[in-house]
Amino acid sequence: MTELLPLSSLEDRQFQGLKWVDPKQVLVNLRWLEANLPEHMNEKVGRLRTNQLKEWREARAAALFSYGIGTAVLGTNTQVAKVEDRDFDFVMRWSDEKATFYYPVQLKELPP
Repeated sequence: MTELLPLSSLEDRQFQGLKWVDPKQVLVNLRWLEANLPEHMNEKVGRLRTNQLKEWREARAAALFSYGIGTAVLGTNTQVAKVEDRDFDFVMRWSDEKATFYYPVQLKELPP
């Protein structure tokens, strides 16, 4: 990951006001839904590969990225929040003893 830069006070307030969720819980919930889908369901729907399910597909990608970086790289729990009308798609958040960190991520930069 790139060097973390300080946020402006405006960005800090905006990020604090986002709806933060635990990425692990998002993944657990989506897995439960997938396991309980009807057998005859269209495969594209089951894999969130339709335009109507784009938001859920992006939420899964955000949760996978945030959870993976948190556990494998940072060694801490992270939270994730979806962001609208910005140059990025979601923001990761984590804390240590000294500070809270925010890391904006654009999904298009992630491998499929």
